[in-house]
Amino acid sequence: MPSITYSQFYTWLLAQLGQRDNAANESRWLLESLGGDKFLELQDKTVSGSCREKIETAAAKLQGGVPFQYVLGEQDFYGLTFKVNENVLVPRPETEVLVETALTWAGRKPGNINALDLCTGSGCIIITLAKNLEGHFVAGDISPGALEVAKENAGRHQVEVDFRLGDLWQAVKTGESFDLITANPPYLSRGDMVSIPPELTFEPDLALYGGEDGLDLCRKLIDLAPEYLAPQGLFLMEIGDSQGEAVLSLAEKVFTQASIEPDLAGKPRYLKAQVS
Repeated sequence: MPSITYSQFYTWLLAQLGQRDNAANESRWLLESLGGDKFLELQDKTVSGSCREKIETAAAKLQGGVPFQYVLGEQDFYGLTFKVNENVLVPRPETEVLVETALTWAGRKPGNINALDLCTGSGCIIITLAKNLEGHFVAGDISPGALEVAKENAGRHQVEVDFRLGDLWQAVKTGESFDLITANPPYLSRGDMVSIPPELTFEPDLALYGGEDGLDLCRKLIDLAPEYLAPQGLFLMEIGDSQGEAVLSLAEKVFTQASIEPDLAGKPRYLKAQVS
């Protein structure tokens, strides 16, 4: 097998991945990840045989439409790097805004925070909160595979989180109360699932599909959240950008204060609710 430099391999990768929107960056990031250094430092070096095999395998997956984050095995979120695989959703920038909202609110509250995150997936929300706040942190998910990923991420970032297996509120113990409850539930409707982009088909349906209208889990979360929310506590939930009106109507039935907040693109994206 003739030797090849990282610079030459970069050119080959670009040719292989040219149909992908972010081919140039993905090629460079892949080489940096597997080569263990910045591309400027790698480009004139020879690619080892074992590294070459890994890069070629990764390129084949990317050509097959697998999301880059799954191929790389990680995704950055709020300044931290999280392990991801096919058991969890890839963390999105929209969810960073939910975390920022939670941290801003918690920063005005005296004392430690008692926080709960449901549908935790990779654990990106609760782990980021635990890295930035003092308190007690609990997270639940119905997927054993997702919880394994979340536990590994908590270990990676050296935070203590009580991870529990359970369907929504089944992960919460009788009598527990939380100052802060967050959730990023599945909220795609049946129609959404038919027309999702190809790369989303690699992400778990369990974390995407929210029932016929996309609101099955949102309803369950909203209906019982006040029972587990401490007085003056905050409930934050990410929603689909077409669901604001329906979700607000549901929330106003059980919360004393409720609003729909926009994401960075100005689209309705988060339910923010409290009880007196």
